[in-house]
Amino acid sequence: MKSLQIVNDAFASMEKADFERLEDLLSEDFRLIGPTPEPLMKKDFVGFCRALVRAIPDWTFDMTDVKESGDTVTGLMHITGTHTATLDLSDFGMSVYPASGVKLKPVEEPMKATVTGEKLSRIEITPVEGGGIEGLLKQISVGAEAHA
Repeated sequence: MKSLQIVNDAFASMEKADFERLEDLLSEDFRLIGPTPEPLMKKDFVGFCRALVRAIPDWTFDMTDVKESGDTVTGLMHITGTHTATLDLSDFGMSVYPASGVKLKPVEEPMKATVTGEKLSRIEITPVEGGGIEGLLKQISVGAEAHA
C-alpha cells in the first residue's frame, strides 16, 4: 500500500470511529507530535481519538495541499466538527468539557506523516496559533461560556 493511501485510511478510520482499523494501520512505535502538550504513543493516540470523536461525532480532517514523497505525506489539515457531547480528556491529565454546541472554526495546521513498513509510524503537526488541542479547547470553552 502506498504511503498516501495508508495516511488517508488512518484519517478516514478515525472519522468513521473505526478504531480497530485505526489501530491496525499504526505501527507499534507510533507517535503523534505537536497538537498535544506531550507526544502520544499508539495506545494513547487511539484513546485520544476515541474521546474526540465521541464528543465531536462529525469530526473531519479536511486535508488540502496533500503531497506524497516516498514514505512521507504532507498536507494542511483544517479540522471541522461540532462539539455535541461531553469531551472527557481526564485520562490525559486534562479536564472534562460538557457539550457546547460549538461548530469548530478550522485552523490551517501543517501536517507531516511518516509511513514505515506499511504502517503509519509518525504524525507531526506544526503548532500554529489557535491550533492543536489547546486551540480546540479554547473554541469549545468560549462557546460554552457564550451558551451559559
